[in-house]
Amino acid sequence: MASLQRARTLVVGGMRALVTGDPVARRRVLAPLRARVRPTRLGDVDPLLAAYARAGEQIGVDDVVATGLRTKGALLRDVAGLLAERTGSPSWRAGHAELLLVGDDGQDVRAGVDVVSRLVADGAADQLTGRQALLYAHALLRGMRGAAEPGPLVVAGPGEQQLRRELALLTTLSADERADLETDLAHPDLGGDEATWWSGVTRRWREAGMLVPRLLDDDEIADVVGAEAVAAFEELPVLDRVGPDPAELAVLREGLPGRVREAGGDPADLPLVSVVVTAYRPGPWLTTAIRALLDQTWPQVEVVVVDDASGPEHAETIARAAALHPRARVVTRESNGGAYRARNDGVAAATGEYVAFLDADDWIHPERVERALLPLLADPDLPMTRSLALRGDDRLHLAWPGYPAVRHNAAGPMLRRSTLTLVGPFDEVRKSADSEYDARVVAVTGVEPPTIEPALQLTRLRPGSLSRSDFGVGWGVGGRLAYRSAYKAWHRTLPKGEPVTMGERAPFAAPRAWTSDAPHPRVDVLVVDDAADTMVDPASLAADLEALAAGGLRVALLHRENPARMRLYRKGLQAAVRRLVDAGTVTQVHPEEAVEAVVVWVRTPEVAVARRPAPLVSAGAVLVGEPDGAHTHRVTLAWTRAAVEDELATWGVPAPRWVPAAAARDEVAVQVRPRT
Repeated sequence: MASLQRARTLVVGGMRALVTGDPVARRRVLAPLRARVRPTRLGDVDPLLAAYARAGEQIGVDDVVATGLRTKGALLRDVAGLLAERTGSPSWRAGHAELLLVGDDGQDVRAGVDVVSRLVADGAADQLTGRQALLYAHALLRGMRGAAEPGPLVVAGPGEQQLRRELALLTTLSADERADLETDLAHPDLGGDEATWWSGVTRRWREAGMLVPRLLDDDEIADVVGAEAVAAFEELPVLDRVGPDPAELAVLREGLPGRVREAGGDPADLPLVSVVVTAYRPGPWLTTAIRALLDQTWPQVEVVVVDDASGPEHAETIARAAALHPRARVVTRESNGGAYRARNDGVAAATGEYVAFLDADDWIHPERVERALLPLLADPDLPMTRSLALRGDDRLHLAWPGYPAVRHNAAGPMLRRSTLTLVGPFDEVRKSADSEYDARVVAVTGVEPPTIEPALQLTRLRPGSLSRSDFGVGWGVGGRLAYRSAYKAWHRTLPKGEPVTMGERAPFAAPRAWTSDAPHPRVDVLVVDDAADTMVDPASLAADLEALAAGGLRVALLHRENPARMRLYRKGLQAAVRRLVDAGTVTQVHPEEAVEAVVVWVRTPEVAVARRPAPLVSAGAVLVGEPDGAHTHRVTLAWTRAAVEDELATWGVPAPRWVPAAAARDEVAVQVRPRT
């Protein structure tokens, strides 16, 4: 199967290279083939690194970089660096730079900038992928800080000046990416002209012929929300100053009946839209969200603010903000349950024929409700509309490392009440339920909803928020990835057109921290393996897990991608393993979750050689199953005892004992008994 997938990738890449004439695509197809005929000499290098590098050269830079991004391991980064040095290939140099630029440490980021700077100086900037060019530009704008280092998204200094000189040379950037970088460079914080900068921020609305908002002063905002609400900000952030010109808004509202008739609606009978705003200990920015709802061109808007047990000290802030809207009311939860439980409460309290959602710290364009609703009026078969968001920080800097400024807004659908009835409630977990719900709508209705363009929401980027810290370029925390894999498997079982029935939770496993404040209970055995590996007997891992559980042991699984597979794309858990997890027979834990085990069984040694961040594991004993050989896929030496033991030492667990792989399961059971 893997060979077929690899062949398909090469064929697709080859066709793209032929059709587009793209020299980068052509080289990425031809270079692995050339490496098999004339490999790079690596005889003087550490044998483990040399084996991975030799395989990586034959598989291709894209696969190596993708695996390195997902695992966040130093081994694949070193592979790319070695091949960049030995071959001098622009694609390997750029791939190595990409793995450095996403680093948490500023030293790595500066090293990545140096690599790309040399490529640019060599006239090879056109060999960068668009993502690599964007990462480089954002690293320069951020002052070459690491991802884990705090600070503003945009910093004046040498990096920003270098980007000004080189931006025209970064030809693989998209037109939107280039325009947004130019907008950030024009920001007044960098000495730019405010009018030029604001023209860049609002260009999408202007190009779409929409109302172009402006920056309001304190007095204009106080006229709407009150002087006390303005005073609650130490300094009113730029994002919280955005708003429409009243005269332009009035003209748009006057033209609404004609636009409704064009969509097939009745201007004399406009449906009510309920907007659910969930809030947990909100800051003064809640007034920005409510003010945006006041400014909508659609007059029939009901606002349901759900206070997710913020506490009495926040009650006045929430009540004051809600009181700004004549059709707003507050629903107060007795205990904090997370945004999606709060959304379900808001939907239950809403009376509108259509329901939309807004985060408490975001702003929406005055035409947001109208533009999301009109397609639903025009086509009764549409279950919902999707939306886009323009993301920026309080100062409306747009440079979030490696990501375009406009992204799909999973939190911003507009749904029919009938769709909510058919598809069921949101899954009441702490994270990701909006993405699950979007996919569930498609699975149940069989209809792919349209996305409303341009972006009609300003989403506030705040480092450390529930979603921002869970993702990076090509990477995501284990819990989110496992949840996505699980809900996709569930969705495949849902019959189209039939109502979904569920309780508080969907019928599949979710990360424990998303459903409970309690830590994982102590387990007897923590099995560490690549549970998505389809290049081995898919029944083998599931059989071992099931046998241990059948023996009365409490079994947990830590999925750890095998770097020797060098996959281009992420894979979900094997179906047989997924069934055990969803049934509760096996508990899946994730690297970011603390777990205590009597015995840790590293079932495949190469899952512990990538030199990636250590999981939060404590153990009484560690066993490593030792296979007959060390050859995996194209890697002739996929692990060594020293490499495995060095990585396990970073976990803070006891030194491992090696046992033959064929006898490992039985030995695990033997080790557990006296320790429990």
